[in-house]
Amino acid sequence: MCSDEYLEYWGTVFIACRLLEQDMAFDEFLKDPWGCLKAMGFQSAPLSLVCGYRPLLPRQVQVAQALWRRWEPETDGGGRAIPEPDEWLVRMVEEGSKP
Repeated sequence: MCSDEYLEYWGTVFIACRLLEQDMAFDEFLKDPWGCLKAMGFQSAPLSLVCGYRPLLPRQVQVAQALWRRWEPETDGGGRAIPEPDEWLVRMVEEGSKP
């Protein structure tokens, strides 16, 4: 069972990233929010929201991924460079604090 704060936080991220438009179900997203964000290219969304910005739009994510594939030599094996969320960011999001 997830806390109300947990559901509210990840619900905000889910809506801000427009993941429903990307055919992602909220219950599936909640099973591994970071994994879903990473797989879909929205790994910067939590930091954007914490800093008061909106995350990239889905089309902007596609452009960013195309640029990463072209310019980043280190990839995840599928051709996409996916930066890992920094440990401090994960902790900050889990604690609900701001930078």
